[in-house]
Amino acid sequence: MSRLSDRAFLTIKKWIESRYSNSPADQSERMLLLARLQVLRAQPGPPMTSVQLWEALCDVVPNIDRTLLKKATTTEVDVCSVILGASTSVGVGGMTAVLMAAAVGLDPLSVQGVSINPEGNSAASEAHSAVDMRQYGRAGRTVSGSTVATNTIIQQHSPAPVRFTSASPASAENMAIQQPQTSALAMAKSLGWQAALKSQNAPHSAQHWAETAILWQQALAYLDRIPVQDSDYGTAQAKKAQYRQNLRQVEARQLAAQQSAQSIAAALIPRVSQSVGTAANHFSGSTSAPAVSQPISPGTTTSPGPNRPETDFLAVAKRHGWQAAVASQNAPHPPEKWANISRLWQVALQHLEKIDAQHPDYVEAQQVKADYENNLAIIRQRYQQAQSAHQRLQSLEASLAEIDKAAMPTVTRYKQLFAIDEQLQTISSATLAYQQAQPLIVQTRDRLNAIANHPDNAVLLSSTD
Repeated sequence: MSRLSDRAFLTIKKWIESRYSNSPADQSERMLLLARLQVLRAQPGPPMTSVQLWEALCDVVPNIDRTLLKKATTTEVDVCSVILGASTSVGVGGMTAVLMAAAVGLDPLSVQGVSINPEGNSAASEAHSAVDMRQYGRAGRTVSGSTVATNTIIQQHSPAPVRFTSASPASAENMAIQQPQTSALAMAKSLGWQAALKSQNAPHSAQHWAETAILWQQALAYLDRIPVQDSDYGTAQAKKAQYRQNLRQVEARQLAAQQSAQSIAAALIPRVSQSVGTAANHFSGSTSAPAVSQPISPGTTTSPGPNRPETDFLAVAKRHGWQAAVASQNAPHPPEKWANISRLWQVALQHLEKIDAQHPDYVEAQQVKADYENNLAIIRQRYQQAQSAHQRLQSLEASLAEIDKAAMPTVTRYKQLFAIDEQLQTISSATLAYQQAQPLIVQTRDRLNAIANHPDNAVLLSSTD
């Protein structure tokens, strides 16, 4: 178990105070974050690394700035290097870069230039060493062309001390063999961190999701290395279940992106189902947000003729607009579907851009283009709205699960449940997450009522009013 240092607590608290407004929703989330920080601050153990800190906060703030986390934890590594440092000579080159990165609080993965590789190549092993050194407070700095580093605490966490000498090559393979077994957990967490960051700001291409899946696979491979007798085995098993679920989700998104790309490519073939009729011309999401009130139409009252040649860019553009408008009906939709609809509008606009100013269709194409650009802006807004609501719902679900597991005073539990109930009600009714949040609201209020109606809690809760 690791502890949130006082400096890290104050750094993140300052960021929280500057980030949140005085609105009820912001204040509720602010209270949740501060309560979480207080719990982390009270834990025993060595100072938390940026990876551990991100894992502790990402369910509440999925997009928290990684630079902030590094800033909050950098000084702790430097202090350890001053207090615990002793002279041990090691080879220069690759190890120097890793140790210097750990000493100044840089991300050793970026320093070593780790590439995404299913086999977990030597670059990943070098990153493995760097993460392990940061995990247990080891630091180094270059002195007259050599690097010195050690940490007596390592002996408390590993069966035998790790020794680096200039006599043995500073290769990634040798370094990986000499690392204590617990470093596998540190490396797995680091890869999971990279994968989670890579998953943000969707939608992404199928290739992007494939690269993300490889990171999760590498993280799972490191977890599989931890033997049953290791003290981190229980933690590794819990992480393994979580990472496998994340891998399945990423693989599903990869498949969806592939299917979307295939459907867009197939749409270039000049065919339109006549069964669609004119429904697309009357599209208007019944649950759209107030800022999204304009109906989306493909820009033509009839389906484009299937016999027109592919060089007729206006016809191809209208075909994509038609498909996008039909797909937009019966909202709300999940973020992935809004992303696919957005791609259809983008492809339609790309074909309109191909029409030369001298072409007879140019004037009409410019009119259609204006409509399509407006429709694309609407769809992008709906995607962002759906994605934001989905992430907020996931964060609140995780917070509820944590409240269930945590031992806390009744008043604290009541306050946190009340804050979550308020935040659940802020989810936009124009999103699919709103529908998914309703059962959660009922469950949360039932728990609040159970606490409030308990005879032993009347005095406690009245003192909080």
